[in-house]
Amino acid sequence: MNTRLRRIFSSVAFSLMVLMASAIEGHQNQNGANNDRNIHIKGCGISKRSYLERAINEFSTSYGYFPRLSGGGATKGIRLAALGTVDIGATCRHQLIDILGDVHEDETGVELIQVGWDALVVIVNQNNPVNDIALDELKKVFSGGIRSWKDLGGADKEIHTLIRKDKNSGVGYMSRLLMFENVNFKFKETVFEYDSTIPLENNVIRREDAIAIDGISSAKKLPLKILSLDGVYPGKANIASGTYPYYRPLYLAVSKNGKTPKVEQFLEFILGPEGQRIISEEGSINLSEGKLLFDLWDKRPK
Repeated sequence: MNTRLRRIFSSVAFSLMVLMASAIEGHQNQNGANNDRNIHIKGCGISKRSYLERAINEFSTSYGYFPRLSGGGATKGIRLAALGTVDIGATCRHQLIDILGDVHEDETGVELIQVGWDALVVIVNQNNPVNDIALDELKKVFSGGIRSWKDLGGADKEIHTLIRKDKNSGVGYMSRLLMFENVNFKFKETVFEYDSTIPLENNVIRREDAIAIDGISSAKKLPLKILSLDGVYPGKANIASGTYPYYRPLYLAVSKNGKTPKVEQFLEFILGPEGQRIISEEGSINLSEGKLLFDLWDKRPK
């Protein structure tokens, strides 16, 4: 590209940026979006995909807010809510607890409010012939003891193991706790790490040799195969009854410094009949459906 064309291109690009910024600012000003009518939820990508996209849009339509929903993981959801950077944080893990039983210092400023239940599941490509995996086989896959799909009844291919990079992410932390019973469980060295859930899921969709752990609330909406674990398929009834063992709460994190009216309104909405209906219809387990899980969860190690 010659100098003249580069200058023209740069000028056009700059003009477009200015126009876009002006349009956004104008839209915000037109709608009186001085933060009072915005509501920003950030955090767990599984919560985002599974129920929050629909919930925040229906809430905003009913109450006249301008929704902003973004992922980034459970850790960001909790800690940004603690800082007051976002209105609400979404998380699919509880607050981190140290060996002395104290909450992590960056997570002390929030209250976690449970809104439903999810489950951790093993996902593979739709074309993978394997339908079931035993827990001891799963541990061997992720620790390096099993490296070929042939050992699991599949093709003679190397297993392509995918994990979340952050061991304190919702899936990273809760899979270590629930499936491997060790929050410091070390995955094998030859894994492929991802910063968030969506690229991990997309790579399982693309690769016939891939395996990963995911939240069922998100996985069931995608062209993926969800494996039975020790012969138990994670269907809604099996999760709600505790027959499938790897259930976990879905939370919203709100600042302990006091709830703003819009936060109070959203919590009332999501915990009320409309919000709980959305959670159920979108494939997660709502609080009523999962009523048997509360006592079971209280007995599990945190």
